[in-house]
Amino acid sequence: MTCFQIVSLLFLNLMIRIGSTDHINREFTSEESEEMIPIWHKLTKKASDRAMEAVTYYGRIEKTDPEWDFLAKEINEHIQNWALKIRRLGGEPRTLWTVAWNEEGEERIWKLESGFYSLPVDFT
Repeated sequence: MTCFQIVSLLFLNLMIRIGSTDHINREFTSEESEEMIPIWHKLTKKASDRAMEAVTYYGRIEKTDPEWDFLAKEINEHIQNWALKIRRLGGEPRTLWTVAWNEEGEERIWKLESGFYSLPVDFT
């Protein structure tokens, strides 16, 4: 299993435990969105880096190693803390390291590393 697959499974487990991700906390103006994206980026990058450090080590140890469970919990905590911080700032964690928010009646999405900032989302 790759490092990304491990983190993705942990994130999926977190989303199942905390419930639906269908709501977004608040409405942003375009100016507020421009101010929030660097903040979300900084929080997301920091959480991603910390989780990946643990994942890299996690991938090198055997399941029988006593540190296995500790590292799984550590990775999960990084993801949970990130998701809670994003929610407190009015965004909604959607997939791993992706933030969604409402901007003037339209749903927007930002994803770490791609710098992706979408136009209105249409999943039809």
